[in-house]
Amino acid sequence: MTGTVAVVVTTHNRAALLDKALASVRAQTVDDLDIVVVDDASTDGTPAVCRRHACADRRVRVLRLPRNVGAARARNAGLAAVDAPYVAFMDGDDHAEPAWIEDMLRVAQRTGVPLVAAGHVVDVHAGGAGVLAVPSSPVDDVTLVPAAPGTLERPQAFIWAMGYCWNKLYLRSVLEEHGLRFDPACSLFEDMMFNLDVMQVVPQAAFIPSTQYHYVQHSADRLTNRPQAPDLPFRAQLARRLTDQLAAWRLDDDARTVLGALLGWSIAVECSRTVPTGVDPVAALSGSLAEPDVQWLLARAAAARGDVRRADRPVLDALRAGRVRRARVLARAVWGLATIRARAGARLAAR
Repeated sequence: MTGTVAVVVTTHNRAALLDKALASVRAQTVDDLDIVVVDDASTDGTPAVCRRHACADRRVRVLRLPRNVGAARARNAGLAAVDAPYVAFMDGDDHAEPAWIEDMLRVAQRTGVPLVAAGHVVDVHAGGAGVLAVPSSPVDDVTLVPAAPGTLERPQAFIWAMGYCWNKLYLRSVLEEHGLRFDPACSLFEDMMFNLDVMQVVPQAAFIPSTQYHYVQHSADRLTNRPQAPDLPFRAQLARRLTDQLAAWRLDDDARTVLGALLGWSIAVECSRTVPTGVDPVAALSGSLAEPDVQWLLARAAAARGDVRRADRPVLDALRAGRVRRARVLARAVWGLATIRARAGARLAAR
């Protein structure tokens, strides 16, 4: 089935949330959609939810995998099943506002770029107390890279926007021409590795301020099986590729410095969640990296990690206690503190 945009929805054992996800895709203001639901061998009520939406909407197709294969292979299976000019992705436990596809498609058709990246909203569930919604926009206006690089006013949101596949619209012919797929060998950050592959071959990408996609945070990711210990060589490769991409965009020194510091901190935090007790993830990463730029960003990560994590703890405690209003106030304070740190780091590095 061919539509203007194919939306690949991947899911595994999230029947209770899949209904809202598919309803939000079906409610998009762009009607010409091919909606492919990839059921990654769910064992709950997911097949029934899929059948109900397929019966109610001829645009919905269901691809059920015979065994659980994980996020990368599930998305690849969806890609192999579509032939629309554009393709977008959704995780089956997320949802989107009606203009999610329209906002990206409008810019793609107006500018001719093969990749459009948007912002998103993080929905942090706080039990029966409600949801803390935190919007994240990569830019304040439509920004083209790398043909028109320059200072980024919001570098933290920019790097986050690059890391996901569900806030993007891809020109499918580019993916097919270069044989681009999600790497099943990547147990983490498969989205970011895929996007870096795309960035290497597209002449331009557009970043837009739209925040129509809702990323729902849960305590566990059931589609991706996360390892108990980090794959340090893989994280080293990711850091190298991200640093190379920043250089390819020819961003000015201040923006590149801030991006580097934020990248180093995010890798350190991700490592610290899974490393065995007594292993310093920053030191382990530093031992496998030789590039001066990457060494610098890891050093910044080691210096800032403790402060940032201590600052985050009251927010998490408030959420666990169901005090959503307090969590929102604290989160805004943490965001402001992180922004000040980032700007100060950029000024110090420029001296």
